[in-house]
Amino acid sequence: MSNSTNPTPPSQNEEVDLGQLFTLIGSAFNRLFSFVGSIFTTLFTLLINLLVAVRRNIVGFLIAGIIGGSIGLVKLIYSPIVYEGTLVVAPNFESSRQLYNNIAYYNTLVAQQDSLQLSKVLKISTQQAASLMEFEVAPVISESTKLQQYNSLILSLDSISREEINYEKYLSTLDPIDYKQHQITVSSKDRLIYPALRKPILASISENDYFKDKQQVTLKNIALNDSLTLVSLQETDSLRGVYEKVLLEEAKKQNASTSIVMEQQGQNNKELLLLDRKLILQSQLESNNEERLESQEILKVISDFPEVGYERSGISNNLIVMGALGGIVLFALWLIFKALDAFLLKRTND
Repeated sequence: MSNSTNPTPPSQNEEVDLGQLFTLIGSAFNRLFSFVGSIFTTLFTLLINLLVAVRRNIVGFLIAGIIGGSIGLVKLIYSPIVYEGTLVVAPNFESSRQLYNNIAYYNTLVAQQDSLQLSKVLKISTQQAASLMEFEVAPVISESTKLQQYNSLILSLDSISREEINYEKYLSTLDPIDYKQHQITVSSKDRLIYPALRKPILASISENDYFKDKQQVTLKNIALNDSLTLVSLQETDSLRGVYEKVLLEEAKKQNASTSIVMEQQGQNNKELLLLDRKLILQSQLESNNEERLESQEILKVISDFPEVGYERSGISNNLIVMGALGGIVLFALWLIFKALDAFLLKRTND
């Protein structure tokens, strides 16, 4: 008589395990969908409550906007008109930092209302200095400029460094002074002051002894490079002439047809090398001319100040609009404070 048992088939166990797994996955997805749905429901409820609050207090918002706009209108009537003018420059010889420091110094004098010192620094009258309201400087940024500077940096690095610096990392390390062009914006109550500001702002950089020395050294190095390049160019032309004469002499020889072919091939190769070298030297001269042109000025003017300043524009400078928005925001804050106070009183009573 044998004692035999019937164990559960493995396939049934596997089906049970898979069923439990699918059940767990399904419940997890249900909880996820419920959580996301609750977020949207909460946001929708908040939006509806906000619209209801605005609807109930629409008259209050309108009155607050009208009062704020009226205050802005009164301020606009009695406030002087503010004008702006911009100057775009390209600093050379690493003078960007000095430019930013100078602009910060001008702003400090304006904030301190030290029109006497400001008039001395900018070489203008005290009345003109008193009309100045703000100086701003910011880099002129464009996507193409950033890409060009990034490409220039990558070309100057070795292969290992190139792999470590990507475009996003490069942008995160950029400082405003790293850009080539910068825009200086001056706000003033005098719309005719801008032509008088150009020279002193430029002179504050270009008359700096350190930058003048760097400019002179750079121009001397360019001249030296020019002379060496011209000598190399003359020597290259002389060598080409010699090779051409040798080739002609060899072509006149008799009874040496094979050697003539071989010699011509060698001479042609040398001709190509000398031609390439001449093109490289000419390209170097062109680069020197471009660098010399850029180095003629320490602070190169790209776009000058206007003869007459233009009135400030934009919503942020519209006192009526900003006053109306301010009144609406203050009324909304008052409603929030009122609702919070009522909630706290209810909690206290409970």
